Amino acid sequence: MLRIGAAQVDITPKAGIQLAGNVGVHRPAQVVSDPLFSKALVLECNGRKACFITLDLCIATKRYCDDIRKAAAEKFGFDFQGVMVHALQIHSAPSLGHFMLADNFQGIPQEFDWLRGGDERYNQFAVERVIESIRLANETLEPIQVGVGNGIEGRMAFNRRAVKRDGTVMMPWFWDPRKRPLGFTEILYLEGPMDPGLGVMCFRTDTMHFPAMIVNYTCHPVVVYGKDDHGRVVSADWPGA
Repeated sequence: MLRIGAAQVDITPKAGIQLAGNVGVHRPAQVVSDPLFSKALVLECNGRKACFITLDLCIATKRYCDDIRKAAAEKFGFDFQGVMVHALQIHSAPSLGHFMLADNFQGIPQEFDWLRGGDERYNQFAVERVIESIRLANETLEPIQVGVGNGIEGRMAFNRRAVKRDGTVMMPWFWDPRKRPLGFTEILYLEGPMDPGLGVMCFRTDTMHFPAMIVNYTCHPVVVYGKDDHGRVVSADWPGA
């Protein structure tokens, strides 16, 4: 018999925490548009357990993913390899760990530590909250039925290879709507591969309650980041919505 438990815990950063998703830019969080969460799904069958964790973050480095796996193994009986940590690559959120420079890279003045990509003030807080989401999910295991479906949605995502009217190629980027009210009018068309597949796995109890779903759609969540002139708004972007 398959059982699952699901939970989410708030991991929204405090003001001043460096937001990831840009290179060499100081982006201390100033405004929270919507909260960030650690979402944990625990599956158990015949005593074996697995855990899927989705983080409303830009990046989660191996160091902290391993810390989470180790804690899940020691505290809740998971196999180390039975815990998957997935960051949504949201550019209006922090990273978990440094991703621009190695942890042991020397010579960065304290006031420029944000150049490393992460923020030491955030990491331990986030890890503790992630572990709490695993604990809550692990404590709510209940029998479920599984349903799987898929579809095609090709109107939302696109490849960012833009062919211009003069035959050259560019990547669409930010623009000032006051200067370009119609956007990039020099773009003739967008081309290149993209994945229009939409996959859904639903978990349903005998009482018709849906404690969790797993949804997969390949589309970079940078809507809020693209609208934020200063890059200091915290948001889970369209996956959060």
